[in-house]
Amino acid sequence: AFVCCCALGGVDGSLVLATGQEGKQALIRLWDFNPQQQQQQQRHDGAGSDTGTCLAVLCAHASRLSCLDISTDGHALAAVGCDSQGRQVIALWNISGVSQGQRATLIVSQVSHHNIRVIKFSPFEPDVLTTAGQDSIRTIRVKDNQLRAISVRLDPPTHKATGQLIGTAAAAVVTGTKIFTDIAYDAANSALQLKARHVFVASAAGAVFQVDYNR
Repeated sequence: AFVCCCALGGVDGSLVLATGQEGKQALIRLWDFNPQQQQQQQRHDGAGSDTGTCLAVLCAHASRLSCLDISTDGHALAAVGCDSQGRQVIALWNISGVSQGQRATLIVSQVSHHNIRVIKFSPFEPDVLTTAGQDSIRTIRVKDNQLRAISVRLDPPTHKATGQLIGTAAAAVVTGTKIFTDIAYDAANSALQLKARHVFVASAAGAVFQVDYNR
């Protein structure tokens, strides 16, 4: 099957690889991923041997699975796809026990009324995600088994005195239709215990938007 997205996550040497595939039904497979164990197995069986074990198969979408991510603590997986009516749906699972043989459980499945092309867990807070798509950047907090979202204002920053745009992007780039393609967090600042925290969101027009995470 066509693998359209993947993510790797976990802690304490127990890594899980998630792969999303399209077909008659959009599926997500979870695989155990222990590099040290794989190296030992390859030495025994020879290079290129298939050592991954499928831990779980998840299904919450009918089609168009587009993106997924695993939280930094390895406890949750989020994925975006479409339901049978063609609506984009964010699904969130608890996968904390799959490496120990426990089942993954669906926490919430919620329709999104904003286009999503990429979804990422925050490295600053395990219950916060960021999504981005056409004309949309949103911060989502998981609370009481619900997804509560706030939209980021996309008005271009300007100097108060002159009204000129701040940054190097042309006016046409920041004021026209924005198709956002990827998300990256400034996690280094968190590791250094700095107060400033940012999210960088790339766009198809060639501009990168810097978002103040603390606001």
